[in-house]
This record gives sequence, C-alpha cells and structure tokens, in this order.
Amino acid sequence: MHFTGHLPVVEEVSVDGELLLSFDWMSGANSYRARKYEWRNVTPHWRPMLLLIDQVLYYSWNGSTDVAAWRIEAAEGPGKPFTRVTKHKRTRFEHSVALTKTALKRGGRCMVYRAIAMGKDGKQLGASDGVHTAECGDTGGKKGTKSIAERVFSYSGARRADGSLKYRYVSRCHGSFQKTDKGTGVIGWGGMHYTGHLPVVEEVSVDGELLLSFDWMSGANSYRARKYEWRNVTPHWRPMLLLIDQVLYYSWNGSTDVAAWRIEAA
Repeated sequence: MHFTGHLPVVEEVSVDGELLLSFDWMSGANSYRARKYEWRNVTPHWRPMLLLIDQVLYYSWNGSTDVAAWRIEAAEGPGKPFTRVTKHKRTRFEHSVALTKTALKRGGRCMVYRAIAMGKDGKQLGASDGVHTAECGDTGGKKGTKSIAERVFSYSGARRADGSLKYRYVSRCHGSFQKTDKGTGVIGWGGMHYTGHLPVVEEVSVDGELLLSFDWMSGANSYRARKYEWRNVTPHWRPMLLLIDQVLYYSWNGSTDVAAWRIEAA
C-alpha cells in the first residue's frame, strides 16, 4: 500500500548507503508481507536465510535441513522458484517447496505443496495438493529468461463421498510434500482446513493411488511436521516411517536400537 507508487519487495544496503541488492516481483505486485517466526521446541542448526540463485530470491523457511522449505508472500500470491506449474492456478497462502541439491542445477526436480485460498466472494479457488515437478527448459521474455516447471504428477486427496474429485482437500498452512526412495509421494496436509477434518499424512503412487492414510485417534485437525539435521551422530539408517498394527511411527533417530519417535499435533 505505497504512497509513492510501486516499490521493490526487499533491498539490501551497505552501512555507507550503497544499494547491494534490489528484488522485485516479476508479476509487478505492489503489496506484500514479510513474516518472521520464532523457533519452538528446537534450536535450528542454521538461521533462516535469503538466497539469490539465478536472480530469483528464496527465503529459507527452515534452514536446518538439506531439503529446505521456501516462502515469500505477496498480495497476488507467494513468490515461487518457477514461473508456473502447467495448467495450475497461482498458489496462495503458506506453501512449501522441497529443493534437493540437484534441483538447483539445470534439469533438477522439486516437490511442491500448494495451499490454495478462498476467493473474496467466499468461493473456493481450488484444492490443496502435492505437485512433483521437473524443470523443462526456458522461455524468453521481456523481463528475461523464465524457468518453466512441468508437472510429473499431483494429488489432492481421495474422492469425496459423492464421488466428486472437485475441491477435495483444502488446508491453509503447515503442509509438506516429499518423495520417497521408491518413487512414491508423502503428503502432510497441515492445518486450518476449509473442508473439514483431514488426514495427518498420506502416501500416494505416481498414478494417484492412495497407499497409506494416517490419522490421529484424538481427531486433532492441525499439526506441523518438522525435519531436522542430525547432530553429533552419524545415523546408521535413514529416518523412516513404520506402520505397525495400524499405528504410524516416525523414526526420529535411526542410529540406535531403541528409536525415538515424534509426530506433533496442535
């Protein structure tokens, strides 16, 4: 809400007043909000940070992991590492993008969790979903070269009771999406739901088949999933999800015979 016309999103200056970095939305958005949150129940290995990669600004939502989540928020929608995801509407509200180290190179991949908001008229704009994307090249433009993300597969929840696929799951925050070693996708649905109670986490195949759906016995409908780096230990096995007698356990420490488990609900 600027009085002097359009302003940059963020600028970095030296103590002498020299402009070192000026970042703006390619969309021309003229209103945005930057938020900073305190860490709860954990001391991050690194502080959140700003990264400038190929003239795209990323905000490290969780700088404590190799697979970081990124978020920049504007009135017209958050900034994204790709110009668009094919045949998908603009992402709004809190979302996360899992970028592996190879995803920062040409031809890399990323896993996107998108939370889509309600319109001003109260109507839904779409469903939350997990999207597996692959960078598929560039297209020239007046403002420079833009990266395009091609959808590999996406999932937005099981069919509704009436059989409809429309607007299945809608969650505004805390969602996440990651790929397993066997190629399936694991989606955490987060909280603040528009469509009623949602599962905690689901695993789906690339064909959209639901392989696993986990829920709280307490009926909790808001949670946050966190991932941290290992400290002072080299794990013997990778962390993993185990389903035993219909109870889901997350291997918080796979380096010991007695493993520690934690999933956090509101």
